[in-house]
Amino acid sequence: MDVLVLLLFCIAAYLYGSINLALILARHIGGIDIRDTGTRNAGTANIGRTLGRRWAFLVFLFDLSKSLLPMTAAGALLADGDTLAGTIGLLLIALSAVLGHCRPLYYQFKGGGGIVTVMGALCYFVFAEFFISLVLAYIIAELFLRHTQYRIGQWVPILFLSITPVVTLLASLFLDLHIIAGITLGGKPPYLAAVVLVFGLCIILLNQHVFRGKVAEARSFKGKP
Repeated sequence: MDVLVLLLFCIAAYLYGSINLALILARHIGGIDIRDTGTRNAGTANIGRTLGRRWAFLVFLFDLSKSLLPMTAAGALLADGDTLAGTIGLLLIALSAVLGHCRPLYYQFKGGGGIVTVMGALCYFVFAEFFISLVLAYIIAELFLRHTQYRIGQWVPILFLSITPVVTLLASLFLDLHIIAGITLGGKPPYLAAVVLVFGLCIILLNQHVFRGKVAEARSFKGKP
């Protein structure tokens, strides 16, 4: 992947990622700063609790596109997207979009958590593994974390980020199932598991205060009779 082209894609992804639809809708429809209410996260779940599900769905699609659109464009224009070098290039483009969402240029570098934007990247890289991991995360949250606060909005994404690298690695090592239209479960290079892990670590670094709070909550919940 040409370095200059990659740089341009990363800049474009960051600028696009910096557009925060949750903040825009909250200000123009609700007359509030979404960062001052609920979980204080300028993202899908908090908009759902504040403005309603239809607006949350709109925000979800937009945040998903922040990584998915520039990655798809780069993958279509550049011939080496399936190589290790190409994968690293696409990873950098996706991380630029995530950084834009979490540290937006247009909003004093105070944005959302970035998990939905990461989901867009994972849809591109590991579509089948993405959905399996999401279902597993939901099941675990329903079975073991039913009484915790923000179970769906925060715990499911946290579990999802933890599970996806493992599912991706296991599928890459032991499976090669062709599902439909080029979508496979497994059959991918094992280094994709490392790529998926990088996304999880990036989100943890950008949202350290949230993860520390959720770990403390989990410990407190575990200690209850």
